[in-house]
Amino acid sequence: DGQTGYVKLDEFGVKAADDVASAIGRLKGMKATQVILDLRGNPGGIVTEAVDLASEFLPSQTLVFSTRGRKKVVDEDFRTSRRGHYIDLPLILLIDEGSASAAEALAGSLQDHDRALILGRRSFGKALMQTGFLVPSGFIELTIVHELTPSGRFIQRRYQGLAIQQYYAFAGTGGIAEDTMKVFRTDHQRQVRGGGGIAPDVALPGRARPPAWWSVAVDSGYDSAVADSVAQTLGSDAQSRAAWIAGSGQWQGRLLAPFLSRVRSRLKVAAQPDSTVSAEMARQLAARVAFVRWPPDAGDELLLQSDHDVLAALTYFGRLEGLLKGD
Repeated sequence: DGQTGYVKLDEFGVKAADDVASAIGRLKGMKATQVILDLRGNPGGIVTEAVDLASEFLPSQTLVFSTRGRKKVVDEDFRTSRRGHYIDLPLILLIDEGSASAAEALAGSLQDHDRALILGRRSFGKALMQTGFLVPSGFIELTIVHELTPSGRFIQRRYQGLAIQQYYAFAGTGGIAEDTMKVFRTDHQRQVRGGGGIAPDVALPGRARPPAWWSVAVDSGYDSAVADSVAQTLGSDAQSRAAWIAGSGQWQGRLLAPFLSRVRSRLKVAAQPDSTVSAEMARQLAARVAFVRWPPDAGDELLLQSDHDVLAALTYFGRLEGLLKGD
């Protein structure tokens, strides 16, 4: 909207912190007074970039996270190196079951310091650090420490006794009761819990998951066949673009119905999605139309303007200060 900026960070690569800071600077230049930082699906990356990014929002020498291992030599506290440029900027973070590692470290730190409100779904639960060792037969990577949030919470989800497939299948679920029942306190004495990832301050329902035949249909080009033909019927002007992005009421009739008809006839499946799944598939088809008709960014704009998590976040800015103080 007229005062809210949005930044999505896909991963913590080289210069991720600088890139986000630069993006926020540009948004402020466009009169943004509050920001949504989207870490959904962010698998992590360079953990020191998470420290550098936290430094943009926190005072100097603030604890971002700690590492603890079996030997004291690997224990370390990671702190901000300076006072942040955006220390007073109202901030909401979005996370989900795909947010892991450095993304969780950042979310946990800003949550513990009451610096940002965390919305979405419980994060993945991966907060380990490895180091390499030379051995006679070659080279191995060995996990040496866990990461802890400033309040002392373990982020890592327990994995003892689980096969690798089970471990990944439990993404976004809580840890064992021993971990998740223990209460920790933020700087403003809000209650938070450890284990099994970072639980958001405000839990939001997950996005509808399309059925398996959706992927087959998309790979076969059924979505583009329908969406591209509709795209050619729309005007190329800004008014037509705005009307399409805001016109969710027409997406199902113009897109989903012919798409499902094609799926049924060619894949020989029932293809009878419920209302929630139907709405999500229509949204994806509509974004394809926008991408084709008004490149390069109309598709992204449509997805953003119809994103339920983002729309929910907008409603919390007015209460942000009180919520972060535990009022």
